[in-house]
Amino acid sequence: MFEACSQGPLNICEEMTILHGGFLLAEQLFHPKALAELTKSDWERVGRPIVEALREISSAAAHSQPFAWKKKALIIIWAKVLQPHPVTPSDTETRWQEDLFFSVGNMIPTINHTILFELLKSLEASGLFIQLLMALPTTICHAELERFLEHVTVDTSAEDVAFFLDVWWEVMKHKGHPQDPLLSQFSAMAHKYLPALDEFPHPPKRLRSDPDACPTMPLLAMLLRGLTQIQSRILGPGRKCCALANLADMLTVFALTEDDPQEVSATVYLD
Repeated sequence: MFEACSQGPLNICEEMTILHGGFLLAEQLFHPKALAELTKSDWERVGRPIVEALREISSAAAHSQPFAWKKKALIIIWAKVLQPHPVTPSDTETRWQEDLFFSVGNMIPTINHTILFELLKSLEASGLFIQLLMALPTTICHAELERFLEHVTVDTSAEDVAFFLDVWWEVMKHKGHPQDPLLSQFSAMAHKYLPALDEFPHPPKRLRSDPDACPTMPLLAMLLRGLTQIQSRILGPGRKCCALANLADMLTVFALTEDDPQEVSATVYLD
C-alpha cells in the first residue's frame, strides 16, 4: 500500500507531496502555534489548504480511483493522530524500519483529533469515517467515537449536526468490508499501537463488546447519548425528520437484537 515511490497504482509519492504542501500552508497560517494546538474555531481559517490538497488529489485521480486515494490519505492522517511518540532514539529507528505509517506520516506535522474530525466533516466523508472506525480494535474504536462526540457537542454548528446525523446513519447500515487490504493494514497498525496507547479509556461495562453481539450496538448507544446533547441544535424540518428517521431505524435494530422482541411493547421503545 505505502511502498515509497513504487511504480504503478500504489505509488503515493506525488500525492503525499501535495498533502504535505497542504499541511505546510496550514502550519504557516497557524504560526506561531503548532497544528497540534488547533481548536474547532481555528479550522475555518487554517484548514482550507488541507481540504484543497485532498480535493486536488481526488481530482487528479478522477480517471482511476479517487475514493481509494482519499481513503489512503485519511488512513495516513488518522494513523498520525494515533501514533505513540517514540520514547528513545532506538525506538525511532525501529519505527522507521518496521512501521510504514510512521515513515509516511513523518511527511506531515504532528496533528490532533480536531484536524481529523474537521477534515472528515469538510470532505463529507461519513462513510469513510465509519469504515475506518470499525477497523480499529474495540477499545480504540469506542474511545475515538467518544472523542468525536465530545468534538461535535462543543460549539455545535449546523454542519456538525448534519455530519453527526450522517455518521449515525452510516453506523446503522454498516455491514463490514471483508478483504479490504487498506482497512486490514490500518487495523494491523492500530493493534500494533494498542499496548502503547494506555491513555485510551476502557469503555463502561454496559458498552463492552460481547463477541456474539452486533459490533455496532455499543456505538449506537453512544450516538444516542450524543443525540440528547445536541438535540436543541437540530433545527429545521429536514434535519428533524432525518433525526426521527434515524431513531425509527435504530429502534428496529435494537428490537431485532432482543431475545424475544415481541414481548416488548412499542410504548417502551417510544418512551
